[in-house]
Amino acid sequence: MPTARVSLALALAAIAAPACQSVDHNYDDIVTRTIAGPRAVLGDSNTYAWAGALADVRDPDGRWTEPGFDIGTEITALVNRELGERGFVEVDVNPDLLVYYGIGIDMENVEMVQTNDDNPSHFQSIPKGAMAVTIAEASTQRIIWIGAAQGDIGQNRPMDVVRGRLDYAVDEMFERFPN
Repeated sequence: MPTARVSLALALAAIAAPACQSVDHNYDDIVTRTIAGPRAVLGDSNTYAWAGALADVRDPDGRWTEPGFDIGTEITALVNRELGERGFVEVDVNPDLLVYYGIGIDMENVEMVQTNDDNPSHFQSIPKGAMAVTIAEASTQRIIWIGAAQGDIGQNRPMDVVRGRLDYAVDEMFERFPN
C-alpha cells in the first residue's frame, strides 16, 4: 500500500481532466474527484493532525495572486472547517487520522484549442491549478480517502474570487467524504 505522501503526489498527477475556460464566480471548470480506500470506514476515528504539504507553484510573474496571499493557510482553514463540521477535532498528539494536501499551479500552461469549426486549432495560454487532500489512518499510514480538484486559474483575480473558488472546490470534495 503506498504511503500517504506518495499517494498525494500520484493524486496530483492523476487528476488532469478537460475543462472549459471560466469567468469569475463561475465554477463550471472546476472538476472534483474522490477515491475512498478499502478501509474507508472511519469507525471511532474522531481526531486528526496535519502531517504534510506539497506545493508546486509556477507563477514567475506573480500573476495568480496578490502579494501576501497564503494558499496553504487558506486550504488548511477550509479543510479544518470541513472536518470540524463532521465532528473531527484537530490534535497535536496521537491522532486517529493524518491529513496531507498538495497543490500545483501552472500559470504558463498552454493548450491546443479550436474556437469553432471554421478556425484551425491554435495554442492558447490556459493557466491550470490542481489540489489534492489525502487522509490516512495514523497508525498504519494507509490511505482512507483522497479528494482532488482541478480548474482553470484566472490571472489577477480578486482575492475574494480566488477564495470562493477554493472554498467551492474543498466543499465539493468533502461532499463525498466517508462517514
